[in-house]
Amino acid sequence: MKCSPIWALLLIALVACLAFIPFDKPWPYPLKAQILASLQQDSSRRNTDEAAFAFSCIGDYGQALRFNDKNTIPQWTLKGFIKHADTLAIQHSKPVPAQEYIIQRAQSEQLVIINEAHHNPPHRVFTASLLKGLYQAGFRYLAAETLYASDSTLNQRGYPLIGSGYYTREPTRSLPVVKTGKLPKPATWKRS
Repeated sequence: MKCSPIWALLLIALVACLAFIPFDKPWPYPLKAQILASLQQDSSRRNTDEAAFAFSCIGDYGQALRFNDKNTIPQWTLKGFIKHADTLAIQHSKPVPAQEYIIQRAQSEQLVIINEAHHNPPHRVFTASLLKGLYQAGFRYLAAETLYASDSTLNQRGYPLIGSGYYTREPTRSLPVVKTGKLPKPATWKRS
């Protein structure tokens, strides 16, 4: 299909106008160069943690893991902290499928706590994979440090927005919250 010159001019004018429309809020994701520049100015543990999270927000999971590893305690510093009795306690342990085990164990528990690393999106994917089974086991409440109390319409909407919480800026961080919105009603998940 051929485009007439008038449509081309209108399109150019529209794009030019859009360039001057002010946005209400700044872009919530830093660029890779901005993250690296921030680290050059301040390589403290806190800033390195923030960089790991920022890299996960923009989908650079390799960098997220790399910068988090800089803050991990080196293995040699653990010598003397791990007791021989501790290693004996797990010596005969066998690996089991985590999802199945957690769901089965939840049947006899009142509370299930999942510890996730902020910079590691696969943790959220795993947590989201547990939700249906936890719901079937009778769990109805989801507590997540990422959610701001000021987002009063989250339950009605069923999904978080960028302003719903600090960590929900990372796309997979919203996954458990979104999945709870798709579970059966009226026994809805509640923020606490």
